[in-house]
Amino acid sequence: AFVRGDVGSVDAAVAAGTEEAGASADGEGGGKTTLVLPQPSEGLGALFPPPPTCKGQSVGALGVVETTGYAGAVSADDGMIKAADVRLVRLTIGSGGRVGALATGSLDAVTVAVKAGVESAARVGEVNGSRVISRPDAAVMACFGHADSLVEVADATWRDSHLAMGLIETRSTVGLVTAIDAMLKSADVVHEGRYRVGYFLTAGVIRGDVGAVKTALESGAAEARKHGELVAAHLIGQPFEEMEETLPHRRLE
Repeated sequence: AFVRGDVGSVDAAVAAGTEEAGASADGEGGGKTTLVLPQPSEGLGALFPPPPTCKGQSVGALGVVETTGYAGAVSADDGMIKAADVRLVRLTIGSGGRVGALATGSLDAVTVAVKAGVESAARVGEVNGSRVISRPDAAVMACFGHADSLVEVADATWRDSHLAMGLIETRSTVGLVTAIDAMLKSADVVHEGRYRVGYFLTAGVIRGDVGAVKTALESGAAEARKHGELVAAHLIGQPFEEMEETLPHRRLE
């Protein structure tokens, strides 16, 4: 994260951010390295991320649930949207395969949603941390509180049929390819897309009726274990459209 200002303000901001990062990391992964440059050279500008272009909006609260892997983050999204009246904003990719699921709404609703999201994600994979931020600053919302633009998928079958969703995640390309092949051959399902989050983690997503997706996931998980490391296999019986619209695996590759 980059901030700018006079030296005293930046020092204070970095100290506060480091403290908050440590408090939010559930015992691991807090603020590792900080740097304050009193007079940065103009040549360093090319190394910095561009400033946010979206306008920050005012919301009651911003909630974040961070997991390792895509399947856990999607499960967190599913848990949050079904538990409270919140708006799912986006999934944001960190480092080391970590994915943050973000939601906004009233403070009470976001608090309930984050608790449900953590519980849902923990049943699928590893939860790294969670946080409810009351009245987030407009600059924070400009950075994190806007949805990514998604490209429409060519096959939009899921839109009208409310099909179940199955996710299988591995740390091996061989494992994922063989798992998807097994799933498509074992049941009447379609492959909706895949998504790489880093740290060797890639998830494949299938759609179909609940019984077919369950059968396919069982076959895919067995193949993934044979040919690589299975990280997660997860079934969402009734995914909400509000969640589906935020999922990045639907981009055309």
